[in-house]
Amino acid sequence: MTRTRGSQVTLGLSLGLGFTLVMIISLLITSCGGGSSTSTPPAPPAPSPVAPGTDFTGSVILGTPTSTRVVANVYSADQSGAVYIAWGTQSGSYPSQTSTVTLTADQPLELTLSNLTPDADHFYRLYFKVKGSDTFNASEEARFHTARVAGSAFTFT
Repeated sequence: MTRTRGSQVTLGLSLGLGFTLVMIISLLITSCGGGSSTSTPPAPPAPSPVAPGTDFTGSVILGTPTSTRVVANVYSADQSGAVYIAWGTQSGSYPSQTSTVTLTADQPLELTLSNLTPDADHFYRLYFKVKGSDTFNASEEARFHTARVAGSAFTFT
């Protein structure tokens, strides 16, 4: 005999195992996300370095920073097109930019941002144009800080 009560399924067994089976089934239902309508939904995934809503769905990772340059590693598993990065020391203003280069799907690409201001915040956007398009789309603005003077104080957050 099978009875359903809420999110629990009870199997009536004459061997006294009914309670044990109810507990096991209840645990299985709860552990797979079923059972309670008051459970907290999972947290959304962390945002990509390049904003959703742009045509670029890959990633940008900055590395090898010095006081006057940083290397941007650009990668997309499934997109090809043209890409460049523009930057400046004021939010919303990007007077400097890399050369426009071709991004090939599943091939990492390095762009060097040079002539940076030492020990300063820099703001940048990645611009991407899908192969065959005439329009570059900009990512959300992102920020980095060039290398600080040796011995200077800072707060790591």
